[in-house]
Parts: sequence; structure tokens; C-alpha cells
Amino acid sequence: MISNQHLGKFKFSFLATVLIAIFCVFWVSFRLPEPSFLLVDPDGGHQLAGANQILFGEHPFIHFRSTYGPLVFYASALSQILSGKRIIGEMILLVVGYSIAYVLLFRLLWLASGRLSISIVFTLLGLTLIPRIYKYYIVLGPVMSLFAAWSYVERPSRRSLWFLALEIAITGLFRPDFGVYSALCGIVVVGLRPTPKLLVKIQRLSVFVGAIIVCASPWLIWSLLNGGLGNYFYDSTFGAVNHAVGLSLPLPGFKGDGSLISPENAVFVVSRFFYALPVVSIFVAILRRNQMTEEERRKILATAILAQAALLQASHRADYGHLLQAIPVSFVLCAWLTGVAISLLQSGSFWQRRYAVAGLGTLVGIAATFIFITTSLSMWPRFDLYSLQDNLRIYSGSTQTFLNYVEQKDPDNWHIKAIRYTQRCTSSSQRILALPFLTSLYYLADRPFGGGQMLLAPGYFSTKNDQVRMVKRMSDEKVSLVIDIKDFVYDNREDRKVKKYASLVFDYLEKNFIEVKKIDPAVVKVNREQIPVLSTNRAIEVSCPIEYSKDRI
Repeated sequence: MISNQHLGKFKFSFLATVLIAIFCVFWVSFRLPEPSFLLVDPDGGHQLAGANQILFGEHPFIHFRSTYGPLVFYASALSQILSGKRIIGEMILLVVGYSIAYVLLFRLLWLASGRLSISIVFTLLGLTLIPRIYKYYIVLGPVMSLFAAWSYVERPSRRSLWFLALEIAITGLFRPDFGVYSALCGIVVVGLRPTPKLLVKIQRLSVFVGAIIVCASPWLIWSLLNGGLGNYFYDSTFGAVNHAVGLSLPLPGFKGDGSLISPENAVFVVSRFFYALPVVSIFVAILRRNQMTEEERRKILATAILAQAALLQASHRADYGHLLQAIPVSFVLCAWLTGVAISLLQSGSFWQRRYAVAGLGTLVGIAATFIFITTSLSMWPRFDLYSLQDNLRIYSGSTQTFLNYVEQKDPDNWHIKAIRYTQRCTSSSQRILALPFLTSLYYLADRPFGGGQMLLAPGYFSTKNDQVRMVKRMSDEKVSLVIDIKDFVYDNREDRKVKKYASLVFDYLEKNFIEVKKIDPAVVKVNREQIPVLSTNRAIEVSCPIEYSKDRI
């Protein structure tokens, strides 16, 4: 029988979690993008373009290449089906995904610190530092895997083992790299579970790894039967590594030639802090091993490994945005260290209290630094209820309603002009390309992309073999129209122009496509051997070339 005391604790815990969940939904909703930003955001458009391609009957790794996992696209495709192909479906997905992630993070913070107040503080800090809104799965996957890992440590059973395996499989199907990191976390909590027999450990790990494979097997079997399994493994490993290397940037350094108190130097400080945090946490755990239970040691070790892996992944492109998406798991270590420091202040020796004060001071300083960066970069959410209602109303309408709204606000917007041209001058069955990275156009114009990939970027399937494959696909599929920003340069580096990293594709476009219209800064190119098909949508008042003289061709 449950005692009144335990029942009271459960009710309090449940009420606190519900209130945090409501607050998370409220906070994330105000972080949803403005329509004008959604229009031009290629990263957010990436998963919608993939979802749109699925609705056209083509599937990732089978019909088109990607370094992200299939669930990134299938989750968005499902949201489009349920919402009647409206943007609001994607917005709900983002709010739900992030809200679940931060509620689970709140629970982990509470368990790690043992104090509700600390968990609330770090949850608020985490929400303040929420990554770019479309990246919900990069926070959700690792956090739910860690939550399952801690649950297994507290209540080891066959059910909790399978729950952990399921969460890791889901994480991996969103992002294969984070699935590997989460699997390492799981191996720690399963493999280090105390037992006197080595054979038992091996059996547990074998069952655990097998359970992950079983949970992922529906996708693995389906992709195998449809000829996409080889692409899936190649794209998730070599493809992802090539892309990371191709777009890599150095770690931010300290700049002493200007003001020492600057957002750049602040980013340097917080990045170095978080890269050191997992190692410091393990060091503290070693010092306190006699005061910690075996379960707590396993939890902290698994968390530190997952946190460090996520940070190492973000280091390939070491900007502030990638740091933010890598640190949510690290907040669990911060909460644990804060709880340890407060305990030492209450009952530690003289020197332990000194170290505790220094540690708490460092954490407060890091929090203040984050607030400084957020304020300097104007990254606070805009709590405008009327604006939110207006945006949700626009997102709840059709994509044409969305385009009309943005066009009224900004009649000269070149993205709108490019989308209108595409809708007017191609049929829904014609394939297009929006290069090098204009992924929102596919979804908003409702056109499938050709060539087997939706974008061009350094290292993104840009090897010689990849380019030969893309050119052949473009020719076989008869890609009819290309929207291209000719002089686009990634990271202001000349070696990151299309003609440098994808010269075969560049030469094919130059030889086989002719420029027919300029929509500054983009140009419209059509296939020399094709005549654009005039759309039946007469409401779109856009002129387009129907035929060309032989001299021009």
C-alpha cells in the first residue's frame, strides 16, 4: 500500500512536471519563426522538402540521398498528412518535440541535483538557449535516451532494457550519429551493471544490442527490400563525415585586439567551459566515489560520455548555433555539480566549502555569460501574443495563403517571385532544383526535386562519383528548371563555391541549361531541350518563356 507521504510526493512531482510542460509549450510557441523567416530558412526547409518528396512517392536513401536519418523526413511528412499539407502541422511537431525534450530534461535535472529549485533554474536556462527551432530531434533524441538510461539504472528489468533500446533506435533513425552516442551511453549503464559473472554481462550487452536492432528493424528491412539499405549505411557514415569535413570551421578563439567583453569572446568562454565539463564531472565523481552509490556513478559516467560525444560532434562546425544544440545533456552535469556543491557547503570541510563556492561562482558566471550573449545577439523570444496568433492563423491556412501574406508584407521579396515563377512555369510533375541551398522552395512551390539530392554543399555528396550520379539522374529525370544563386559562397570562402566543390554538376548546368530570367540574386535556368509547361493555376500572374528561338538556344 502506498503511504500518504509517498502519495503526496507523487502528486507534487506530477503537478510540477505538468506546470513545466505547460510553460515549455508556451515558451517554444513564442520561439516559432516569423513567416518571412520561414520562407528563407534553408535548414528548416530541408526537412519539409524531404517530407514533400515523400508525399510525391519518393523515399530517403531509396530515391534521394541524405546525411540525416529517415525519421527527420517521415515525422514531417506525417505532420503534413495530418494537417492537410499545411505549415501548422510542422509548427505543432516542433512545439511538441521540444516540449517533450525539455520536460524530460527537467526530470533529469531534478533527479541529478535532488532539488526542485535547481532543476527549474537550469530548465529555464536551457529554454533560453534553445537551439534553432527546426532542430527539435537533436535535443529530443539524446535527452530521451538519457532519461531511459537513468530509468534502467534505477529499475533494471527486461522492460526498461527494451525501453532504452527503443529510445536509442528512435534517436538513431532521426540522426545516426546521435544514435551511436546514445548507444555508447546505453552500453555504459547496461555493461557496468554489477554482476559477479562476465558471461552475464556479455549476455546483457548482446540482448541490449539485439534489442536496438530489432527496434530499428522495420526501417532496416523495408529499406533493404526497396534497395536503400546500402545507401543508408553509406550516407550515415561516409556521407556524414564528408559533409562535416567539407563545412568544418575552426573552434572560436579569444580575440584580444578589440573589446575583451564581446559576444565573440563570451562564446569562446562558454564553449571551453562545456568542452571541459564532462571531464571535470568524471574527476569530481572519482573524488566522491565513496560518497556515491553505484547507481549514481553509472548515471554520471553515462551522462558525461553522451555529453562529450555530442560536443565533439558539434566541434566540426564550431559556431554558437552548433554549441547550443550540443549542450542540453551537459545541463544534467551542471545540475549534479550544483547539488554536490550545495551539499559540501552544508557539511563539507573548510577546503571543500572553498571549492564549492568556486564551483558555484563559475556556474553563475557561465549563466551570466549566456545571458550576455543572448542579449547581445537579440536571441530572446518576442512575447507578442497578437503576433503569435496572427502567425498561427497564417500557418493554419494553405501554402498559397502563406505566400499571399508574405507577398503583401514584402512585394519585392525575391523568394516569393522565384516560387511564383516555378508554380506558373512548371507542372506539378516536373522536377526542379533550387541551388545551392534553397530547400524551402520545393515545399512552398510544391514541386519534387531532381538529381537525387535537394542541395549542393561542400562535402555533401560532392565526390566525383556522387557528381556523376547526380548528373545522370538529372538527365534521366529531365529536370526542367533550376533556380540558382550563381555567386553563392559558403562561409565567404572561394573554395566553397559550387564550381569549386561540384565542378561536374556546375559544368553540366552550364552546358545544358540556359538562363531565361533574373530574380535578383537568383537566376532562372531552363533545360535547353525542354519547353516549360504552363501551369493551370491562372491566379498566378507571372509571365514565363514558352518557347525560344534557335539563335538564343
